[in-house]
Formats: sequence, structure tokens, C-alpha cells
Amino acid sequence: MVPEGVRRLLAVSAAPGLLDIYEADGRTRTLDDGTQALVFVLAGQESAEGIAPELLHFPSPAG
Repeated sequence: MVPEGVRRLLAVSAAPGLLDIYEADGRTRTLDDGTQALVFVLAGQESAEGIAPELLHFPSPAG
């Protein structure tokens, strides 16, 4: 769940050294449990410069 007021998300990109940027587009979608969720769309990419390297790795599966 994304806290209310968040309008921009940063995510690790598959492209080395970049972050994917997702922005709220003003739409909502109803989830299976009836909750309304804000829709985020890919808005572009930014350099990951200044982000700690340990934060730029995809999580490893448990096991």
C-alpha cells in the first residue's frame, strides 16, 4: 500500500545505473477487496547517481 499523498515512485530499473520513475496519473482502480488504488504509470528513467549501491539490487528470492 502506498501512503496517501505519494504521487511519484522510484524503482530499481533493469537498466544498470538507472531508476524507473512511476507517476500517479489521476486514475483509480478497484482492487479485488473493494479498496480503491491509485494508478501509477511509467513516466521515464533517471540516473541512480547518489543512491547507495546496496539499494540498487533486485531482492533475492527467499530460500
